[in-house]
Amino acid sequence: MKKILSSIITIILIMNIFNGVVCATISEEKNVNIKIGDVDQNGQIDAQDAVMILKYVAHNITLSEKELKLANVDGIGSVEAQDAVMILKYIAHNITEFPEEAIEEKNNKTAMQAVKEMKIGWNLGNTLDSCDYQKKYIGEEKAIEYYETVWGNPVTTKEMIKEIKNAGFESLRVPVTYYDHIKEDGTIDDKWFRRVKEIVQYVLGYNMYCILDVHHDTGLCPIGSWIVTDSDKYEENARKLETLWTQIAEQFKDYDYKLVFEGFNEIVDTNKNYDWQTGYYNTINVNKLNQVFVDTVRKTGGKNKDRFLAVTTFGGITDEQKLSTFIMPKDSSEDKIILALHDYANTESNIDNFLSRIKKYCTDKNIPVILDEFGTEQTYASEERRAEIAKYYITSAKNIGVTCFWWDNGNSREYMLLNRRNLSWEYPKIKDAMINCF
Repeated sequence: MKKILSSIITIILIMNIFNGVVCATISEEKNVNIKIGDVDQNGQIDAQDAVMILKYVAHNITLSEKELKLANVDGIGSVEAQDAVMILKYIAHNITEFPEEAIEEKNNKTAMQAVKEMKIGWNLGNTLDSCDYQKKYIGEEKAIEYYETVWGNPVTTKEMIKEIKNAGFESLRVPVTYYDHIKEDGTIDDKWFRRVKEIVQYVLGYNMYCILDVHHDTGLCPIGSWIVTDSDKYEENARKLETLWTQIAEQFKDYDYKLVFEGFNEIVDTNKNYDWQTGYYNTINVNKLNQVFVDTVRKTGGKNKDRFLAVTTFGGITDEQKLSTFIMPKDSSEDKIILALHDYANTESNIDNFLSRIKKYCTDKNIPVILDEFGTEQTYASEERRAEIAKYYITSAKNIGVTCFWWDNGNSREYMLLNRRNLSWEYPKIKDAMINCF
């Protein structure tokens, strides 16, 4: 592949030298919007931009989110070799323009607007969030595929994300666990970040909202969690969270505003005193950790200064206690915080009950809400009944301005919708019921 890439690059350079077509200058001004195609952002579209695209396609370099947006000259899906071909045609004057699109430098939307645009979402569950707390092969290339597939799902492909988009989903949550990829010095393995970025870019490449979280580093995973809410360990856990999110936020600070950070998933205490019905008293520390998350991300600058951020309650619970004691974090950016909750209610009455609480404590108070995990297991009821429940759930949530994300863990006996191995819908009636709510 490297030899082929080298040959293509040589041909590009020779072609441009002998044809006398060195570049197409965009503007002599330094502070104008960069044009699509100017990947290296030097003010002109030239052969070097095509070279950068080809190197990216060959996995020889990575591109920032801004560079990816500039490289996607055909405006279709994600960056591919065809985009380099279009640049060559452009500098040879075989085509005269690319789609005009200024690179957005400020997030002008509110969190409420973003939640509405998300419409209906899907979780890439039991994939990058898979873990065993053993740190196997850490620092080695084989660790990436091992952890992506250790819970039984195949390696994620661009085609999977395309199928989700084509089905009608407008948003996708990418749960990620970092523990097994944190080295002794506390830094996250670059190879793991590279893979997380690749999947995030798949999602953004199809113009979907992408929610990126910290998953089984917190929560109820039976293997363990290393960030908890215990009062006697608060300062220690606040430092852990700050260290983790400083690294994540730095990696994604230039990514499109459709990338949303979610601070932590279903966070609980060391003893996992977690009950979906009654909840637990340790709520105040979750509010404080939400504030640490927001402050940490904002400090990293770039688009993180006004990126949408999702915070949560203790365990992500929707009971009276958790919702009534939730406090929205203070934020240097206005209207950019979303409350992310989970509820697997599977009857109409239970759905009505928890949504009435969300309306009372959240949406009636102009707090934007997403339910970024919900679903019914295959063993619970027939496909028809599960489709009926999903429709009722989504429609009822939509009526109070809440967007829902189905939890798809890839297990056909649990929450699978998409068979990721053959890209077919295992339970199409449920998928159609969800999409047809819009």
